[in-house]
Amino acid sequence: MAFELLKWHVSQAPVLVHADPDAQFHLETNASNYAYSAVLSQKQTDGRHHLIGFMSKSMNPAERNYGIPDKEALAIMKGLQNWRHWLEQTCLPVHILTDHKNLEYFAKPRILNRWQMRWLELLTHYNYEIHY
Repeated sequence: MAFELLKWHVSQAPVLVHADPDAQFHLETNASNYAYSAVLSQKQTDGRHHLIGFMSKSMNPAERNYGIPDKEALAIMKGLQNWRHWLEQTCLPVHILTDHKNLEYFAKPRILNRWQMRWLELLTHYNYEIHY
């Protein structure tokens, strides 16, 4: 999973760049049954996206019981929280890239469970767009 997120970043030099608070951020997330990961990047002057940071973590036993959409949403929330010092209240929306289209439930009215309600409240602090 982590390899998939990093494979296109590896061939680019330099490997890590400094974040520009005025440029648009891209957050790529993914989750499996046991772990989640996120990659934060920005487009640089060469026109390509370069890596700012990477995180990966094993899920605790309670998180492993989440359904697939909730595991994918957990990866987004953990990525946003990990880099909140850069991503909260940005002028340009953070482009969140995920491979799970069912996460559009955050944008539609429906009955949410407890942690989805908490995540929805946390998302109000971010200017973001979810792309699939």
